[in-house]
Amino acid sequence: MRWKVGDGEKVRFWTDKWINQQESLAERYPRLFIISSQQNHTIRQMGTQNDTGWEWNFSWRRLLFDNEIDTAISFLREVEGQTIQQQQIDIWEWIGDSSGIYTTRSAYNLIWEEIAGGQKEDWSMELWKAKIPSKIVVFAWRLCRGRLPTKENLRKRNIQINNMLCLFYSGAMEDESHLFIHCIKIQPIWWESMSWMNIKGAFPFSLKQHFMQHISIQIEGLRAKRWRYWWLQ
Repeated sequence: MRWKVGDGEKVRFWTDKWINQQESLAERYPRLFIISSQQNHTIRQMGTQNDTGWEWNFSWRRLLFDNEIDTAISFLREVEGQTIQQQQIDIWEWIGDSSGIYTTRSAYNLIWEEIAGGQKEDWSMELWKAKIPSKIVVFAWRLCRGRLPTKENLRKRNIQINNMLCLFYSGAMEDESHLFIHCIKIQPIWWESMSWMNIKGAFPFSLKQHFMQHISIQIEGLRAKRWRYWWLQ
């Protein structure tokens, strides 16, 4: 969120981020902030409205030094370019959408930009496009994103687990990759399933790669076998 300045009654001139989203004027011009005698003033208190428009009235604790003149000129140019509108009030504006209004979609997109560097992961986009039952898509997404309550994930959520080892095979920690693919008690199930559906190949190391390569094939193979069974009957 950011301030959209109207009459400036609520926004603090020096310490609120109303011109630049990344930093306040106090952070941008620290030497001027130190010598200002208006450090806690709102924008409204920093000037007056006259016939020609808004006029800033700055007050300093001392005269400017020569090495501060260039900074002061840059500061004045920046603030003089701002419009103060006496007929409107200060409001918070959502920066995630051009309308300035918050929506869950825009918030979701901002989160993805932060996590994935501006682009959604390819596996996730392809997974949601897959023409398979939605409960399988949701399960696969939760699994690949580390959202299932495995022992490793529970520990990350600060839930105390006395034994972190897999219940099927005590030689490895119970995380998604081990529990669903690499456990020696689980692998035979995969081999039998792949053999039944006539799928050949080694297991990918990554869960994401595994599901993207095999889940659609397995579902389509299952449907084909059911269809053949029904036809024979």
